[in-house]
Amino acid sequence: VVIIEPGYSPTAIWDSSLKREVTAGLPARDWGDYTPLAVTVEQAARAGAAGGFPPEDFAKLVHKIVNSRRPRTRYTIGREVPAVLFLRRLGDRVWDWSVRRTLRW
Repeated sequence: VVIIEPGYSPTAIWDSSLKREVTAGLPARDWGDYTPLAVTVEQAARAGAAGGFPPEDFAKLVHKIVNSRRPRTRYTIGREVPAVLFLRRLGDRVWDWSVRRTLRW
């Protein structure tokens, strides 16, 4: 078993996620107390859609893994993933603080 942990990639998942959000289509004034959070999440989704690693890089990684005689157990792809995994290892309090700070919540 091999685990691939991807970060942001400019694929259609971001557009479909934005269309399904609870706040999709509602004017900002209707979001109530969640307005700052909803705006930040939307900005992060748009940034994910615009940047990150090309999907072709994921295919190349899979090809490398499949053709490897002794693949590693875990692979990451995307610049932000190692930092995220590091923060997760520090425990829930650190992770929660990081998420709240990132989302400005």
